[in-house]
Amino acid sequence: MTADCVPQAERMTSARSNTRIDMASAITVGTIQSEAALSARRVSVLLFDLLPTVPYYSGHLARALAQEENLELALASATYTHDRDFFQRMAVNKSPRCLDFAFRVPSRGIRRAFKLAEYLVNLAALRASFLKNKPDVIHVQFTPLMEHQLPFELWFLKSARRMGIKLVYTVHNLLPHEHSERLRASYAELYSIVDHFVCHDEVTSDRLKTEFGIDNKKVSVIPHGPLFSESTASGPRPLLLTGLEPNTRVVLWQGIIRPYKGISQLLRAWKQARQSGMNAALMIVGTGDQDTIDSINAEIRSLAIESSVRLDLRFVSVEELAGYYEAADVVVYPYTAVTTSGALMTGIGHGKAIIASDLPAFRQTLQNEKNALLIAHQDVNGWANALSLLTSNDDYRKRLAQRLTEDQGRRADWKQIANETARVYRTL
Repeated sequence: MTADCVPQAERMTSARSNTRIDMASAITVGTIQSEAALSARRVSVLLFDLLPTVPYYSGHLARALAQEENLELALASATYTHDRDFFQRMAVNKSPRCLDFAFRVPSRGIRRAFKLAEYLVNLAALRASFLKNKPDVIHVQFTPLMEHQLPFELWFLKSARRMGIKLVYTVHNLLPHEHSERLRASYAELYSIVDHFVCHDEVTSDRLKTEFGIDNKKVSVIPHGPLFSESTASGPRPLLLTGLEPNTRVVLWQGIIRPYKGISQLLRAWKQARQSGMNAALMIVGTGDQDTIDSINAEIRSLAIESSVRLDLRFVSVEELAGYYEAADVVVYPYTAVTTSGALMTGIGHGKAIIASDLPAFRQTLQNEKNALLIAHQDVNGWANALSLLTSNDDYRKRLAQRLTEDQGRRADWKQIANETARVYRTL
């Protein structure tokens, strides 16, 4: 009896194994078929950065998405005043329904009024165009009017959603850095109508779910891509760098000048490092509102560090920017808060040693003493020591930069980012 049962047990085990193999094969085939069906879906997308607020991100993403099969993409954006032919250089298909004239107004103050009028007209024109030809998806990059508690974008997006258009929202900033708590309720209302979110890191994703009660299934983590990768070659050496001694190290702060980006703390640390004997020059390059610029100039004078700090307080061209990064030995990000930083991606792309504030968003990319130095943004002594160390120790500085470049090489490129983003559209 036992002898007869053994073969029977073996046959039953074999049958179960074959069943599991068949089921696994069926699942694999089914997955391949569903992926193929997903890729075959034709989707029309309106990439929405109407002001524009993040033109370089939108332009790079739009160019990569244009290479996706069965994806019809149009960018809803006005001309970026500071780099007027950027979208043309990227060969991006802009929506023909958008007015685009405010960038030609020479006066900055008057231009802002025209931009607002143009923006509102474009919102209305896009909404009207949906009656005849609506996209499947609107992918929102920024809603700048909401930062001023103006509801027009919210009305526009609610109306689009009632028409059956799916909404995707890229969380560049979870909340505006200034007046964030005052605006929390407005952003909670906006987030409640979004069908799917794109976050650039797990920290932002977790905060979105925790602070706004967003379902995990509605969030995809898709990394930020490299910016200005086509401009990594040496640009013209900016005039601001002339007159420096050959052995003077250059530290660069670059970006849109806003209080949360920590220039004030950086200047205090800079004074301390100089007093300890550091031989370096600080370049602050970027543009911002006049009040913030005036306060920077006043603080430099009060700290008596004019001789080692040089300012280029304007929008610099992509070519000039490449020149500054080429000349820099160290790039600094002394932010008090951050969700995603395009400036950081630019610095990484140029292969420079980095000192940054020890913030959760930065820790997604930077590892202290492995590929960068991370210092608490309020720690003036720590920043002064880090500046002195990296400007004096060439081997250590180069080692950090090389490791960061190697780590960046393993991150997603725009083709991968576009593929993951297109999959979000098709899944919706």
